[in-house]
Amino acid sequence: MRRVVYASSTHAVGMYPKTDFIGTDVPHRPDTYYGLAKCFAEDLASLYWDRRGVESVCLRILSCAQASNPRAVGTWLSYEDPIQLATRAIVTPVTGFSGVFGVSGNDRAPVDNSGASFLRYRPKDNAERFAERTFAEADLPDPKDWGQMCHGGPFASFELGNSGIATMNIVDDRRKA
Repeated sequence: MRRVVYASSTHAVGMYPKTDFIGTDVPHRPDTYYGLAKCFAEDLASLYWDRRGVESVCLRILSCAQASNPRAVGTWLSYEDPIQLATRAIVTPVTGFSGVFGVSGNDRAPVDNSGASFLRYRPKDNAERFAERTFAEADLPDPKDWGQMCHGGPFASFELGNSGIATMNIVDDRRKA
């Protein structure tokens, strides 16, 4: 095997404050056990690169659902952009051990993907088209709520072992066969 493309998660770095514009090279700061498991898998991929020369691209996916809350206006990954991202992770000639954020070209993206520019991933979509409606319908953010102030969103504010999904207002918009 030459390369692994791994679906990691923003939850590997979810405890960074949203005021920190984080790059692909930031140390792990998981927000949940799920995020911790993603950290382990990324570290395993790094080990296999260092010791065995097996390349890997760890895709830290942000929000792959409708941009139905203020956080998602920055973290949204459209349904089309991950196809290009995964393709670039597969066909790029040399990747070594790499991390990249799975996010569309959102004006309000809280992450910096320039460290993965060698993949030549060029997102086509931008969640700004949802911003006006989303922010008009949202309450003002609470600066004391880690769920609103950390990259991991609601996952950063719950007791370990619990999930933040119930608070995210995720719309089931899967394509029907």
